[in-house]
Amino acid sequence: MDKEDFESFRQRVLLDASLQRKLKGITGRGEFIDATMRLGAELGYHFTWEEVESAMRESRRVWMEKWI
Repeated sequence: MDKEDFESFRQRVLLDASLQRKLKGITGRGEFIDATMRLGAELGYHFTWEEVESAMRESRRVWMEKWI
């Protein structure tokens, strides 16, 4: 994979409410990453577990820096 694939997938999800609904409500971290990878693969994107986890950590870090 390449980071651009994950970023393209993320942008697509942000613009598509039906894709958002497929991921919304998943509370388990591992379950969410699995679902993200599965959905991405269905749509032709290729990224690893580690890349999804890294993006989640980075998003959390940015949020914390902004609000704390």
